[in-house]
Amino acid sequence: MRSVVLRMMLVLTALAAGSDALAADSAGGNIFLDARVGTTLGGSGGGNSNSRVIWGADGGYLWNVDEASSLGFEAGYTHFDRIDKEVDSFMSLSESARATSAGVHYEHLFGEDKAMVLQARAGLLIVRFRQDFSFPGVATGDSESWQDNGVYFGLGIGRKLTRDFSLTLAYDHDSTDGNRSVSQKDLDLNWIGLIAEYRF
Repeated sequence: MRSVVLRMMLVLTALAAGSDALAADSAGGNIFLDARVGTTLGGSGGGNSNSRVIWGADGGYLWNVDEASSLGFEAGYTHFDRIDKEVDSFMSLSESARATSAGVHYEHLFGEDKAMVLQARAGLLIVRFRQDFSFPGVATGDSESWQDNGVYFGLGIGRKLTRDFSLTLAYDHDSTDGNRSVSQKDLDLNWIGLIAEYRF
């Protein structure tokens, strides 16, 4: 987690250093940073339908296409927490996941005061999975980890509360589809939550 945060800070520092040059070659734009938190909807792909808290953060740059629209790129981190749990008389299994992502980000302002925000996001994921095993009557357990590639997309609608700060109600879908052993579940998650975004 610490290494992910450090990498994001380096990316944002580089974006900040180059923002004037980026603006000079376009219609202008803004660096943005957001934080998001939400809960899962339905199953996780592993047969577990319990809701889980999901949180993450993104940073990127948005160019102004016109007075109402902006388009750019984003990079982020998502923590999915536990996505599956199976318990029987022989074994207890718990699976968790976290992901780094990169993709495109679009926003459109509408309404009389141009304060309502429509947001769309899509891109690629690198998901890191971890399975922890424990056995009844055995003091120690075992674990396994692997990674897989996937995709994400999201839609949201919100409002600018100030010139630079907005709050959005968002829906996201995250998924992978790898060829692994039967015990290694794919990620197939729908979640809804809030995104707080700041532009500078």
